[in-house]
Amino acid sequence: MGMCFIIGFALIFLLSEISQFGLCGRCIESEKRALLKFKTSFHDDPYNRLSSWSPKTNCCRWHGIACHNITGHVLKLDLNFDSLEAIGVDPSLLELKHLIYLDLSGNNFNAISIPILFGSMEGLSYLSISESNFKGMIPSNLGGNLTNLQFLDVRWNHLHTNDMSWVSDLQSLQYLNLSDVYLGEAHNLFQVLHMLPSLLQHQLEGCGLGNLFAPFPSINSTYNARVEVLSLAGNEIDGQIFNAFQNWTSLEFLDLYSNNFSSMPSWFGEFKNLVFIDLSWNALCGPIPVVLRNMTSLEYLDLSSNNFSLIPSLLGELKRLRYLDISKNRIIATAMDISVSQILKNKCHLKIFYFDTSNLQGEAFGDLDSNMT
Repeated sequence: MGMCFIIGFALIFLLSEISQFGLCGRCIESEKRALLKFKTSFHDDPYNRLSSWSPKTNCCRWHGIACHNITGHVLKLDLNFDSLEAIGVDPSLLELKHLIYLDLSGNNFNAISIPILFGSMEGLSYLSISESNFKGMIPSNLGGNLTNLQFLDVRWNHLHTNDMSWVSDLQSLQYLNLSDVYLGEAHNLFQVLHMLPSLLQHQLEGCGLGNLFAPFPSINSTYNARVEVLSLAGNEIDGQIFNAFQNWTSLEFLDLYSNNFSSMPSWFGEFKNLVFIDLSWNALCGPIPVVLRNMTSLEYLDLSSNNFSLIPSLLGELKRLRYLDISKNRIIATAMDISVSQILKNKCHLKIFYFDTSNLQGEAFGDLDSNMT
């Protein structure tokens, strides 16, 4: 479901820009030459994706290229998952002065550093270099001139940074994906995240946040009141770090999968707009948190693989649920305030429900067939 949010954002971005893109224009000769020079960056094109890139043809009709309908300037360069291989990025990209969309994700850049030139492409609104085998420190100047950037995706490379100041320059940023970037030494991470007034979606999966040293600064900011999507999965964090996101009360999607939470903070109930919560594979114990009662918009709730011992009656109040997983806990029939049949009552939207039957029998099922598995 998290990918749906990402795709949704990209689709909205494309729709907002699509009126400018076209195949009818005649490309600018200087921009064609720049693209042909950029093509030389790639020493392997196993599927001949760039076979249409010929000096004798209109570059606006080349694979991955879109131009302005009227001026013919190249606006979009999209080579995502073309399986191209390179050991560098030719600086001729800087000659594409009108480029607003650059996607090089899913190619192989053979563990080179992120090129500094990306930080000089000031017209960009969209930049994705995810899964491209870049390696090393994120350049400190990456955000310096990208004041129009709305979408940035650098996930699933081999990157790290100990100073997040470069992000603070991205004041137009709405989507930021830093998943798998090591941030365990990024001392100013939370301060910087609270300085982005336009941020709507933020992915921080597997970033080593559990290695950040306490104490964490108290941050008072209203900037992030608009953030709708936050993923902190796979970071081995506990509630202390999570406190940094206390003011993000507009969240609709929250992924805390595979962390070290043993309890949820009392203020968690203020996240009343949540539609999706994944708390699976943590160390949560005792009764299922009563703070969930306030989250009446929930459609997806995953509490699996914890140490919960009690199912409270509040689960029966979450009537919009489409997906519910309470499997792989320590719940027994005598520790249920509500039967399985009562949980399902009035759940007309529920499509998927996972729970363990090994420790449940008889009254635990209520009116349901006790042979249910």
